[in-house]
Amino acid sequence: MGNAQRFRPLIAALGDSGDESQQLIALQELTELLAMATEDTLIGVDVSSLVQTLIALANGPSPELAGIVSGNANIMLLACRCLSNLLEALPLAGSVLLRHGVVDMLCTRLLDIEYIDVAEQALTVLTQLSRDSATRVCAGGGLSACLMFLDFFATSTQHTALTCAANCTRAIGNDQFGQAADAVPVLERTMFYSDPKTADLSCSALLHLAVAFRSSPERVERLVSAELLQRIVASIRSGDSAARHTSVALLRLLVTVASASRERAMQLLGLDVIPVLCGILAASCADLPDASTDVANTAGLATTSSRHQKSAVHMSEQAWEALRLT
Repeated sequence: MGNAQRFRPLIAALGDSGDESQQLIALQELTELLAMATEDTLIGVDVSSLVQTLIALANGPSPELAGIVSGNANIMLLACRCLSNLLEALPLAGSVLLRHGVVDMLCTRLLDIEYIDVAEQALTVLTQLSRDSATRVCAGGGLSACLMFLDFFATSTQHTALTCAANCTRAIGNDQFGQAADAVPVLERTMFYSDPKTADLSCSALLHLAVAFRSSPERVERLVSAELLQRIVASIRSGDSAARHTSVALLRLLVTVASASRERAMQLLGLDVIPVLCGILAASCADLPDASTDVANTAGLATTSSRHQKSAVHMSEQAWEALRLT
C-alpha cells in the first residue's frame, strides 16, 4: 500500500467514527507513521484535511466534524503529538496549521491545563510554530499562554515554554504591549534562577521586550522597574552562578534600558554601577591570552586552551557591553 493510501483510512476513521477506541487506535498508528515520515513519504497526503481533523480532536466538540469525540485526554494528547510529528516531518505544514486556527486551540489547552501532559504536548507544538511564525503565535496570545502556568511544569518543559517566550518576544508587535507587561513578572523571577538555561532564556526574552519597545521610555520603564535594575546590578556585582551565565545579556539589557530611558539611566548611576563596570573591564584585561596559551597547545593541552579561549571570548563580550553602558 502506498504512503497516501496508508493515511486515507486513518483520517477517515478519525473524522467519521464516534467510537473512542477506534479513534485511539487510528491516532496511535498515525502518530507512529508521522514519526517516521518525511516530505517525500507525505506526497499525496491531504495535509489540510488531516490537520483540520487533528485540531478538532485536540480542541473539543465540533459541529463541523460530526462523530468526533472530545474530552478524552488520550485523544487530545495523541492529536497534539500527531501535529508535532507532522511539523517535524513537514515544516511547511505550519502554514496549514495556522490557517486552521491551531494557535487558538493550543492556547486553550495551555490556559485550561486540565491535563498536564496534554498541556505539555500543546506547548511543544506552539514552540515549534514559534520558530518560524512567532508573529502569528504572539498575535494569537501565545506569549501569555506559554508562561501562564510555568511553575506547574518540570524544568525541561519550562525550558520549552521559555524558548517559546523568547521566540515570541523577538517578534512582538507594538499593539501587544499588554502581553509583554503580563510576561514580565514571570521573567523577572526566572531570570535569577540557578538553572543556567532557564536564566539565559528569561534574560533573552526580557531583552527582546526592551528592544521592541525602546522607542517609548514609558513602556521600557514599565517593563524594567527600578527594583529590577537594582537586582540586576546586585547580581552582576556578586558574580553568582546565575550572573556568570547571563552577565552579557544582563549588561545588554542595561544598555538598552539606559539608552531608552533617562530616568532609568540616572537610577543606574545612583546604584553605583560604574565601579561594577570598571571591575568587568579590569577582569577582561587580566584575562587576555598570553604566551602561556601557545605553550599549553604545544604541550598538548588543547582542551584547557579551548576552555581558556571560550572564557576570553565571554569576557570580551562582557567588556564590550560594559563599555557601551559607560
